[in-house]
Amino acid sequence: MDPDLPVFHGLIVYRHLRHRFSLLYPEGWPQQHLDERDGGGVAFSPNPDEPATYMLVQSHRLRVRVRPDDLDTLHEGFLDGLRQLPGVEIESEAAHAVDPLIDLQARHTYRDGDATRKRWIRVLYQDRVQISLIAQGASVAAFDYWLPMFNMIMRTVQFADWWAEATGTSWRRSLGDSGRRRGGRGENLAPPADQTKDEGRRTEP
Repeated sequence: MDPDLPVFHGLIVYRHLRHRFSLLYPEGWPQQHLDERDGGGVAFSPNPDEPATYMLVQSHRLRVRVRPDDLDTLHEGFLDGLRQLPGVEIESEAAHAVDPLIDLQARHTYRDGDATRKRWIRVLYQDRVQISLIAQGASVAAFDYWLPMFNMIMRTVQFADWWAEATGTSWRRSLGDSGRRRGGRGENLAPPADQTKDEGRRTEP
């Protein structure tokens, strides 16, 4: 086992029932739900002694529907936002549109007081939902160390339900849910409009 790489012990499914996306994150990473005044969302931290290293997941329902031909405008705004960070140096960036998905990404460093932080930001749009993921290392070295786990989280986010792999149906509120509407059509049970509770389920890496 390479002592220079973090160790996977298992994966947990994170689901957002209202915005209907899910991802996998490492077992043992505690969640912290953020105040809506700070943008809301949830932060996963691999090391409680290093709070500036984290994975932040936020999502919002937009007022207008996003379409693939919005790519250039969104990409320009994305880069403009990054350039507002103090001492930012963008190492790489990319923008893709595959109907109905828009995917924006960048890796960069920036100054936070006397520290140099490193981030990987990914922003996804589909229809009226925006998902933002920020993987941050308290330092460049911390980012590089946790990159294998950051990469796993980034690559497993999807506008679909990971629980469906085990249950055969999507967006059950719990594993005990029958997943049927009252109308008996056998469709997935949709959460109420104000449903924001997220659930986790362990899986193996």
